[in-house]
Amino acid sequence: MKNHYRQVLGQYPTGVSAVTARGADGTPFGLTVGSFTSVSMDPPIVGFLPAKSSTSWPKVRATGAFCVNVLAYDQEHVCRALSAKVEDKFAGLGWRPGPTGSPVLEGVLAWIDCRIRSVVEAGDHFIVLGDVVDLQLGSPSLPLVFFRGGYGRFSPGPLVAESVQNSGMLRLVNAVRDQMQMLSAELGVEASATGIVGGRPVLVASTWSPFSDRAAVRAGDRVPFRPPLAVPIAAWGTREQREEWLANAGPALEPDQRKRLEDILDATRERGWAISVRPDPPEHAISRMIEANDRLDEIGLGRFHPAAGTLGTRGIDARNLSAPIFAPDGSVVMSLSVSGMSSPQAGGRIEDVAGRLVEAAREAERVTYGGIR
Repeated sequence: MKNHYRQVLGQYPTGVSAVTARGADGTPFGLTVGSFTSVSMDPPIVGFLPAKSSTSWPKVRATGAFCVNVLAYDQEHVCRALSAKVEDKFAGLGWRPGPTGSPVLEGVLAWIDCRIRSVVEAGDHFIVLGDVVDLQLGSPSLPLVFFRGGYGRFSPGPLVAESVQNSGMLRLVNAVRDQMQMLSAELGVEASATGIVGGRPVLVASTWSPFSDRAAVRAGDRVPFRPPLAVPIAAWGTREQREEWLANAGPALEPDQRKRLEDILDATRERGWAISVRPDPPEHAISRMIEANDRLDEIGLGRFHPAAGTLGTRGIDARNLSAPIFAPDGSVVMSLSVSGMSSPQAGGRIEDVAGRLVEAAREAERVTYGGIR
């Protein structure tokens, strides 16, 4: 029965965490667990299940506090060190004390420092709940995973927001996800999709890796509906949506900047795709967006010119390109975007990347709706 139990439960992959604490004399100790879980957001409570046979858990319990260190894929050695039957499990491991004094290990994906809330017996394990004192992101990387009795790493495909529940939107997101994977593989770019959920722009899917400078933005997060973001939704949206997008630029928007943004939306519709910039720093985002679109005119990819332009030439910020995806009634329901085109794999030319992006948007429409344009 025990072997069968392990085989069946081994089909469920888990993350690997190091639970650490420090004694009154400053000695660090810890154990590895695959049972760490979030329990409550309000108030913030987490939990894990140490085995009753653990020799380290009684030491952790005695301190009244612990720190959960979420291990990265290249930290298997940390896991094995804390599982070893040796006196000093922290030999060779870098760490610093967290707010409770418990060790925060170097190189972890994240850490959650806690005080013990309760301990309940459950068969051959304990259920430990902890009140979160502090928590922070660590090094951007992929997580260490335990699966079928061995260690590995999680390699994500396009991540889809849990908040996407509408069946029609789900069909479209699934079609877009396939296109995002192909765009990423072919062009060496990162891809994302912003959809209209509950009347507001939401990041519904992305291929952003933990190493991306956008990794802090999660699938399901709202996308601010203002320049320089969500350009296709403003360009192909209703008059009310366009006005809202412009108004959200804020009171500091100069009249000539507003006029230039209106021209950019018109040019975007004629061209069939949009170029934009990162929103940081926000005080310069609109001027950088205008500059990037002015450069399109200079190199022949502006409002009226179909000629090619070199990607990134003379300082143009071409890292963000996006194309609209339309519903059968012609309304824009999603924006498909690519970023990170500075790499050689991007093809080297704005029109090549934009052309492939528009093809992907049309293919997603065809798969979802049977071809509408």
